[in-house]
Amino acid sequence: MNLKKLFVLCCLCAPLYAQAQVKISPKGIRYEILERKILTGREIPAIGDYITLKIYTKNYKDSLINKQNMTDVTLDEAISPIDMRDVVPFMAVGDSAVCYIKVDTFAKYMGREMPNFTPKGTEIKHYIRLAKIEKSGPQRQADAKIIQDYATANGLKIETTKSGLCYVITAQGTGAKAIKGQKVKVHYKGTTLDGKEFDSSYKRSQPFSFKLGGGQVIKGWDEGLALLTMGSKATLLIPSCLAYGKSGAGGGAIPPNSVLRFDVELIDSPSEQKQIADYIAKNQLKTQVTPSGLHYIITKQGTGALPQTGQNVTVHYKGTLLNGAEFDSSYKRNEPFSFNIGMSQVIRGWDEGVALLPVGSIATLIIPSELGYGSRGAGENIPPDSVLKFDIELLGVK
Repeated sequence: MNLKKLFVLCCLCAPLYAQAQVKISPKGIRYEILERKILTGREIPAIGDYITLKIYTKNYKDSLINKQNMTDVTLDEAISPIDMRDVVPFMAVGDSAVCYIKVDTFAKYMGREMPNFTPKGTEIKHYIRLAKIEKSGPQRQADAKIIQDYATANGLKIETTKSGLCYVITAQGTGAKAIKGQKVKVHYKGTTLDGKEFDSSYKRSQPFSFKLGGGQVIKGWDEGLALLTMGSKATLLIPSCLAYGKSGAGGGAIPPNSVLRFDVELIDSPSEQKQIADYIAKNQLKTQVTPSGLHYIITKQGTGALPQTGQNVTVHYKGTLLNGAEFDSSYKRNEPFSFNIGMSQVIRGWDEGVALLPVGSIATLIIPSELGYGSRGAGENIPPDSVLKFDIELLGVK
């Protein structure tokens, strides 16, 4: 999920700021309610409701860096200390608020360096105005009846969770249960309840990978796959509020307020953490690891300065998979590679790893797939979800 879509603006006069009181949300976000538009009969949103937000985001200099309106989005539970949804339940229609997020915290949870106009140690201010709420209760009730009728007609003995998700485990896996934060691989087929298929990983012969519970997929997937053990097969019947809601998706392939069916298979495969740990143990490496999961070894300590965000760096490198298969080498081309560090011109593992090296250093980077090319892979030589190893030499900075 793109969290910038939840940064919301309000234009407010100075006296309102003076009256505001800083509070802390459950996830730890500092915020102030700047304006209470209605003092009696206030309409408060609940998880699952459809909300409309107006967006403004400013940096420490009060320069506008993002502006957007979000219409009829589903209010889901916040997943991190940078997720503005943690503050919305404390607002009513017409209310305005400002949320303060430290740039360092934002960079940590986004897994990347921030641009120069949001330097470390400063704060980003997200101004939010709750423009509209539409209660999801009637739609939830309608979806529940649709699902029950469908299950009865198709002879499915479903189980139902508190959220309204319905599921049937058709084959019980023998592996461990999937847990929040774990990267999982899934084969699936998605259909609307009239049988029309809108997506299938089987047809692509390529399972889909994502971090469970991280808001990278629809809420029904995050919840449903967490119920399964590795190797399990299941059918998920997902109400619209846990899927694509009023917006629909796929250019009309998924109409608004559609209940969806997914036949899923949770593939049992070694986690990337285990692949990396086994590789490190087998090769008797002593690595350091960053909070993002990047492993590195500085085999020669350089004597130059550390590169700073935005500087142009020049490196020599060789890239291989953990099985030793080489996919790229600047040494073989006899042509060093240059890029501006921290500006997303290269994979995240490079932006993070090269920033750790003084000029003149030689190092090995072991990069998890989410800091590399992720589930898409790259070219013919880097399969999806590949852990990458780079032997890298930082030649210069300017």
